[in-house]
Amino acid sequence: MNSPCAVGRPMAPPGSSAVNPSGFGEPDTRRLAIFHSRNEDLSLRQTGAGVDLRAFLDDLARQPFVDGAADCVLSVADWIVLRGHPDPAAPYRGRYRTALGRQRLIRKSGGLLALMSDGAARAGLMETPNPVRGDVGLIVAHGQTIAAICLGGRWAIKGDGLVVAPAERLLMAWRV
Repeated sequence: MNSPCAVGRPMAPPGSSAVNPSGFGEPDTRRLAIFHSRNEDLSLRQTGAGVDLRAFLDDLARQPFVDGAADCVLSVADWIVLRGHPDPAAPYRGRYRTALGRQRLIRKSGGLLALMSDGAARAGLMETPNPVRGDVGLIVAHGQTIAAICLGGRWAIKGDGLVVAPAERLLMAWRV
């Protein structure tokens, strides 16, 4: 089955919880611009190691899914950047704005696993077989291959807002 990052706009699958469903609507362009310029968003709480995960997810939940700006892969990349790593998605930012463009980019990159693996290497992330809260990964959830952020036993997935779901299978994870 295709990834929601490869087809359509992901919706909250059965058994998942959509966080902040009132976050649908127009994108918050100020926040999107901040993530894409890699400047500090002062609304996000800072910790000694960067941005607090809860604050990042709260912010992410308020944003609708937008191809090329706030989709599952770029949202994971934004988290990695905010944690102080180089941008794993730098070569892809601004290269697509539609679902078809996203599909083409993933296909030209050799698939979502290849795209994520290349990005993780670019950011200097190490693979981990045991992801912990704040790590990132490529998972299968509800039959879909998805880029997500580990919350412990569940994963945060960018949809129209934010979806939290268990992984059926972990394909690959990286320590952030």
